[in-house]
Amino acid sequence: MASIREIATKLVYTSFRRYNSVKKILPSKNRQLAWLHALSTSDQYPSMDDAVLREASKKYINHYQSPWLDVMTSQDFPVPRSSDRLDLSTVDRIAIYLQELLDRYISRIYWGYNRQKVNQLFWDMLIKEIDIHTFPNTVYNGIISVSTDVRVMPTELPIYPAENSYMVDHFQLSQISFNTPVKVLHTAQSRKWLLIVSGQVFGWVKSAEVAKIRESDQAIWLSQENWAVMLDDTYPVTCGGNWYFSTRIGQVFPVSSDGILIHKKMSSGYAKMLTCHVPTTICQEFPCRIDHDVWFALIQKFLFQPYGWGDVYGLRDCSRLIVDLYACFGIWLPRLSFDQANLATVVTIPVQVDHRKDWIVKYCRPGESILYMPGHVVLYMGEVDGEAIILQTILGPKNSGYIIGESALMSLDFDSGLGDHYATFLNRITRVIGVK
Repeated sequence: MASIREIATKLVYTSFRRYNSVKKILPSKNRQLAWLHALSTSDQYPSMDDAVLREASKKYINHYQSPWLDVMTSQDFPVPRSSDRLDLSTVDRIAIYLQELLDRYISRIYWGYNRQKVNQLFWDMLIKEIDIHTFPNTVYNGIISVSTDVRVMPTELPIYPAENSYMVDHFQLSQISFNTPVKVLHTAQSRKWLLIVSGQVFGWVKSAEVAKIRESDQAIWLSQENWAVMLDDTYPVTCGGNWYFSTRIGQVFPVSSDGILIHKKMSSGYAKMLTCHVPTTICQEFPCRIDHDVWFALIQKFLFQPYGWGDVYGLRDCSRLIVDLYACFGIWLPRLSFDQANLATVVTIPVQVDHRKDWIVKYCRPGESILYMPGHVVLYMGEVDGEAIILQTILGPKNSGYIIGESALMSLDFDSGLGDHYATFLNRITRVIGVK
């Protein structure tokens, strides 16, 4: 029987074929593997000291556990530990943010899955479901009990920016992985949805997929010093003969003497802590060392995976690929490309540079430089035979009619020659993000 991921992959590729079966600019697998081999043999990969990575990993875990700490900050507003500490100014700031977000969507034209324009009845339904006048009606610490989608609005229904744009649901924000700590801030009127904040995302998830966490279990989790990181996608983790989750590259878990610690949601709504065994072929001590073998093995695992806007179907988009890659080495990055582009280690490409590719090759470090244009990020991998190589996952160059649709190694000027009306990625890069 095919897995959900296999079915999703077939659906995505079927959509791509229907969208455009001719105009493809994806390099062949053999060519990509040849580039990977050349990068590997020329030792073009990040060079970071183990002590630096260990220090970075401590900050990573702090980010990851931040929803359970006394006060965390997300979306530029503080999120206190309990409703007792949720002062009026904080309530107002979050409520204003939610209202402005809703207003922004209502002011635009969107299309539904039925190829009809989204009407006012739909927005009225959402306004009622959000129930913003009772915000915050609940505040507690929780943990994700099933990997699930984080939605911009409390609905499973998609909205699309154009009538035929069925691969870009603007309500799909991200997927949040199994056992991620979260802070619950609000319950929708139907009680089907919860507004949560994690160390990386802020949005709505189904209440059935969040477990409450007892203070005793939370204290055990927070006190753990040893962690493991998953280095494989889709490995089924079982305990006592029962399946609990499938691994995802970049997931982290605390480790006890008997295995990794996980939480299962019980009928009471609270989480129960369990210990599961994961083979050392699937996970390693967190953080991994950045060495030749680990780096290129991970890059190869990411290649040829189908693109998924906002991690739809549990796939990856451009920024999530980079987040998960660096998570293996204990380096925390924001979930969204816009936030990545506003990190402290950002360099703006000088406007007077005529030969942008030469500048990138000269000044960007392989595996440590994220190239950003508004709405998209790629990882600079190095140079092969005078060709600047990048790793990216993307549906296709916007407004070009060409399809890529998966993660791939490509030339930096992969979209040159698509027409005089089209501005290439190389010419649209505005910033270089240095990974530290």
